[in-house]
Amino acid sequence: MITYLTINYSDIYPGEKPTVTELLAGISSKIIVVVMAMINAELSDEKDTEEVQKRLTLWVVNQFPRHEAEFVFRKLKAFESRTNSPVALWGKRYALQMMKNEFLNYRDFAKTTNTPEESVRIFKAYLLTAEELNEKDSEELKAITGGEVVENDPYFFEKLVWPFLLKQFDTNNRVNPVSQMFKLFALIKYSISHPELLQSWKTFISMNGFETLRSYLGSVNFLVGIAQIRNPEKDLRVFSWINADHTAPHLHNLAFDRNEFVANPAKQVDFLGIRERPLLQTDTKEFVALDLDFLTNKAYNGPLFDMYSQTDMANTTSFKTFPDFKGHIATEVSEKIVFKGILTKLFQKKYVQLHFDDEGKDNYPDCYIRIGKKVFLIEFKDYLFPGKLVDQYSFEEIKKHIDLKFVKNQNGKNKGISQIIEHLKILSKGGFEFDKFNGTKIEIYPIIVHTNFTYQMPGINYYLNKQFGDLVQQNANLKNLSIEPLVLFDLDSLFEFLQIEHMDLKMLEGFITRYHHILENRLKRFQQRASQDNFVRARASFDEIFSTIMESELKYLPVPRRVDVFLSSIGMTNETLDAF
Repeated sequence: MITYLTINYSDIYPGEKPTVTELLAGISSKIIVVVMAMINAELSDEKDTEEVQKRLTLWVVNQFPRHEAEFVFRKLKAFESRTNSPVALWGKRYALQMMKNEFLNYRDFAKTTNTPEESVRIFKAYLLTAEELNEKDSEELKAITGGEVVENDPYFFEKLVWPFLLKQFDTNNRVNPVSQMFKLFALIKYSISHPELLQSWKTFISMNGFETLRSYLGSVNFLVGIAQIRNPEKDLRVFSWINADHTAPHLHNLAFDRNEFVANPAKQVDFLGIRERPLLQTDTKEFVALDLDFLTNKAYNGPLFDMYSQTDMANTTSFKTFPDFKGHIATEVSEKIVFKGILTKLFQKKYVQLHFDDEGKDNYPDCYIRIGKKVFLIEFKDYLFPGKLVDQYSFEEIKKHIDLKFVKNQNGKNKGISQIIEHLKILSKGGFEFDKFNGTKIEIYPIIVHTNFTYQMPGINYYLNKQFGDLVQQNANLKNLSIEPLVLFDLDSLFEFLQIEHMDLKMLEGFITRYHHILENRLKRFQQRASQDNFVRARASFDEIFSTIMESELKYLPVPRRVDVFLSSIGMTNETLDAF
């Protein structure tokens, strides 16, 4: 992960700063929101970041009067020449904040196009918004540190980076459409055998204007596919207008509700209202995606949240609260169908001891894999990351949340690393009932698989691994075991593993070992030069290093074969869909 130096209004325009209100007076809010949606779409491109930044800048500035364009290009060139860091003019966080501000201060004019002079004013308002957010970050940093850095604090860099990195990280999540669709299939498969959920599904589908499950899935696939469209011949290669007659009811239900957003402050926190309804209706049957990743995320998480609230499940099912429903789905769908299905498909082979804790026994791992003298202990955690933490600028609150989810909960119950410690104690005494053997000569790989992109944030794996190492040292009876460092995987990485040719436990071991070696080398560089960029690189998640370094070296299954593997891993067939 590369950290980029952002550009503020004052870096381009000298003198007294205007207000955003002054700059945008007389310009329709709809125009500004659509422009920000266009920028947001391009920032979702998986291509080279520098190429995307340059292309966006050209697209925006070329709409200016010539003298204004020349002025901006001169200033940008001067700024880049005096900085030693990679520079980014455009960021999703700033574009989303512009949208939020416009929805809260809406100006509705009949005019649907802007003049070159108005394009300059929108650009200035964007830069001013970025500067205001960056200044707030700086003020909060001073409040946290008192203006000083205490270098003997083992987490001083986390304290400096986490509260601020979280804000960028949270809005830059690249949602994997493949995993979203197959989690949706798994949810449908489970619902077929659950009468309450089946009825809720049928009601939900009908409310979205569909007569059959297949037609609903076709609409979801259409929406997910929007984020995959590329137009290489156009200046905006990712953005596209959404015109769809047959999916209009579904799209209407995903269309942003400005009145609700303004009336409910909770919808404004971490852009929740935009996450929940990420489409903007611009005409009778025309929409734009406010954020393509928010839209893709609706494929699976959409039915979870929307079906519960829109079909009155609190009164028509046994799930009286959403956390009850989410917890049930986390166990029965995410863990028992998706997590178990993928690992079974990958590693259920001859000479491999594979065991899942289907009965929820105390001190048993969610998944246990042994081949020879190597044991993989895997805990599965399907958690949501609370959006309110994003706006709190608090290392302590982030740390508290991580501790509650991955160390011990508020009732003192073992979670995550503490659970793995209990598994290790059993291994040190001869193994589990299902696999008794001499555990003192084995090599153990502790793993936590989670389902939320935010837990990939740099430093979380490092923090939990340090806590885990301390717990290992506190248990003298574990010192005769060979225990590798802890590693966190996103469930999406397991989906990637499922697509790799000849994937096996030896390859998994190699991924883990290489990840830790890469971090060791990056840590040495960080110790030589303690910069924020080197810190972020030295604390990278497994998922980031896998996707940016390891993945390009691997051979993947052909696409049709991947689909077959995915469907068979969760037990999904055409007959299953027809049974709905």
